[in-house]
Amino acid sequence: MSVFIKVIAGIMIVVVLSLTVSKHKELSILLTIVACVMTVIAAISYFVPVIDFFKRLQTLTSLNTELISVLLKATGIGILAEVTCLICEDAGQASLSKALKFLSSGIMLFLCIPLFSELMDLLNEILVGV
Repeated sequence: MSVFIKVIAGIMIVVVLSLTVSKHKELSILLTIVACVMTVIAAISYFVPVIDFFKRLQTLTSLNTELISVLLKATGIGILAEVTCLICEDAGQASLSKALKFLSSGIMLFLCIPLFSELMDLLNEILVGV
């Protein structure tokens, strides 16, 4: 929890610095990117228990490792795309932000095809059994 408080404090400092140098848009955007990278690095440590949980879930349920991998990749893409989109919007590039959101949605759907296939197979087994 202390890491969270430190990151919040760092972000607030960056916000104040960005407002101070707002006339220099490039510097303000650079500060924002540095704060985002700092936050992502801090967040990575919180994902380790989540990955361990998915490994336990895979072991207990005999889920295909590829399906767990798909979930983790889609989550990572969603998070990275959202942060990048916000940076684009801060830089005044709303169209790039929207294009990136569209691209990331397409990639996540593409990645989830194995998951959807597994779900269809499971539904087929259930319906044939009825």
